[in-house]
Amino acid sequence: MIGAGMVSRGEVALIIAATGLQESLLLPEYFTAIVVVIIATTLFAPPLLRYLIPGESNSLNNKEKTV
Repeated sequence: MIGAGMVSRGEVALIIAATGLQESLLLPEYFTAIVVVIIATTLFAPPLLRYLIPGESNSLNNKEKTV
């Protein structure tokens, strides 16, 4: 669960990739691929965490029904 929660730490990867691109250590094609992966993992992490944390999705549904 911790690994799934940390997978969406995209801002750190984006800063490192931007620095590498700025210093000509990273090709623009790789930078584009890295940005796509950052976006994908950021979007994928919340559903994955909801699946991995037991009872979490049920408690969210119960709160919505009582309001």
